[in-house]
Amino acid sequence: MIRQNKKGFSFNIIDAALIIIALLCICATIFFFTDADITNTREDKRITLEYTIEFSPTREEYRNLLEIGDAITETSTMKDAGEIINVVYYDHLYYGKNNDTGETVTTKYPGKINMVLTVRTEAVKTDTGYSINGYELLIDGKVTIRTPDFTGTGVCTSITVSDQTK
Repeated sequence: MIRQNKKGFSFNIIDAALIIIALLCICATIFFFTDADITNTREDKRITLEYTIEFSPTREEYRNLLEIGDAITETSTMKDAGEIINVVYYDHLYYGKNNDTGETVTTKYPGKINMVLTVRTEAVKTDTGYSINGYELLIDGKVTIRTPDFTGTGVCTSITVSDQTK
């Protein structure tokens, strides 16, 4: 036997819970699609950077393995990290103390050199530094690169914005 309520509509706690759950789902969906931290609706401005990487010390035999125009790849992302626009090699120096006089003594470290690369690339400004194809570039941060003839880890010593593009 089927009973009919005189009102025609019955409201209970389960109905209230279902309505609350539906409203929470709608609010979460709206929040997810409008939050700037989760979905980036702004278009990132690409800028041209020139940054330097210093390899110190490195072996003398690596001299002249890097050339202007070589493309470099950042090894953690295996993505392009720019093009070498300048290479400087100089002697690696040892700083010691003369025990007799107490003076600081500087001598050339045999078989070792320092290399400084200047690299040009496009990047996006972030809150902490610059992003190059997903790799976060920071001053004093380690950068591991590879070229056709060289692989090494250096330190980013400077970052210069050369111009605004795109």
